[in-house]
Amino acid sequence: MPPRRFEHSSHATNDSEQPYDERNRQPSVVLGVKDQSVKAMLEYLDDVVFAAIRGDEPSIEEARQLWPQIVKALPWQEIEPSREQYLRYAVETSRKIQDTEGSRPESTLAAIEIISLLTR
Repeated sequence: MPPRRFEHSSHATNDSEQPYDERNRQPSVVLGVKDQSVKAMLEYLDDVVFAAIRGDEPSIEEARQLWPQIVKALPWQEIEPSREQYLRYAVETSRKIQDTEGSRPESTLAAIEIISLLTR
C-alpha cells in the first residue's frame, strides 16, 4: 500500500508551527511508535481515516477495507489511541458541518459512517 498524504489539521509538520493541541496531532506521531512498519501502517491509516471523515469518497471505501485489516494486524493497545483521536475528529467535524448555515445533511454522513466503522 503506497503512502498517500492528505493535508488536514491533524498532521502537524513541525511542533513549533502550531500550539500543542492533541486534536491537531497525528496519532501515529503522538504514540511515539518505534517499529517503522507499524508506524508506516498507522501513518497511512491516519491519512485515509482523516480524508474519509472529511468526505473523500475513495478514502471512505479504503477505510472500510483498511480498518479491519489494521485491527487484525496490530495489538489493540497500539490502535486504541488512534481510534480515540479519529472519533474525536469525526464528532468535531460533524458538529462543525451541522453548525454551518446552508450545509447539506449528506456532508455529515461521511463522519457518521467513519464513527460507525470505528465503533463496531
